[in-house]
Amino acid sequence: MEYIQTRLSNIQVLSLLKRCDKEFTPCLSEDLDLDNYSKKLSEHASFIIAKEDNEIQGFVAYYKNFSESFLYVPLVWVSSSSRRSGLGKTFISQLERLDPNVFLSIKLEVLKSNAGAYQFYLKENFKIAEERDSKWLMSKNI
Repeated sequence: MEYIQTRLSNIQVLSLLKRCDKEFTPCLSEDLDLDNYSKKLSEHASFIIAKEDNEIQGFVAYYKNFSESFLYVPLVWVSSSSRRSGLGKTFISQLERLDPNVFLSIKLEVLKSNAGAYQFYLKENFKIAEERDSKWLMSKNI
C-alpha cells in the first residue's frame, strides 16, 4: 500500500466524494452539497490517500488547527474491499506522526448510529469529548 500526503484541487476532491458517496450511511450527498463541500475541503484540508495497484483504497481529510494545537478529521473513507485490513489504524498512526510537537490531539465526529466506527475509535483510544445531536465529538491525545 502506498500512502500519499497531499492537498487536492476542488475537482479532485469532488471526484473522491462522488466515488465514496454511496458507501456512507446515509449517503454524503443526502446531508451535504458535494460541490460546496469539495470546495471547502480543497481550500482548507490536507489528505492522506492510500493507493494499491494505482487504485484509491481510502483517504482521510484533516484540518490543522494551529491556534488550538489539534488536527480535526471531517472525513475518513475506506473502500469496502479494504475494510478490516488495518487501513484505518494506519491513517490514525500517520496523523499522530504529522507534527507531534505542534499537534497535541486529533478530533473527529462520529454518527451515533455508526456503531462500527464508534467501536473502532474507542479501540484507538479516542474518548467522547462532547455529545452533538446525532453525533459524538471524539478526541485522542497524541
